[in-house]
Amino acid sequence: MTVNEAMDVLLRMISALSTGEAEDCHEYIAQSYVDHQGRSGSPLHGPAGFKKVVGAANRTVAPQISVEDVICDVTRVVARLRWTFTSPGATDGLGRETIEIVRVEGGQAVEHWGAESWSRTVPIGGRAANP
Repeated sequence: MTVNEAMDVLLRMISALSTGEAEDCHEYIAQSYVDHQGRSGSPLHGPAGFKKVVGAANRTVAPQISVEDVICDVTRVVARLRWTFTSPGATDGLGRETIEIVRVEGGQAVEHWGAESWSRTVPIGGRAANP
């Protein structure tokens, strides 16, 4: 496995989160995958667990996700992501910044840890300042 392959796994996960399309996630999410961040304090497992996260992220409106920073080696990818959720016709949206850690083996994500670092309203096309 190479650094590029590990990064590709993260980018495919981000694409699914931002589009809501995760039908092919079995290609990059291992059956043994554990999302330690989970939902409501409970870990999620396998592609089905990842699909639950994708569904929750796209429950009301698809987020725009930008990768702000990445640290990557052949088995781990750490990224700081900026999320913006904006309803159609709105002049501002909800902004969120997260830190994502993904462990990769054999071209698939096998573990995920995440943390939300802040959340606030941001103007459309603008960026919220870090608190």
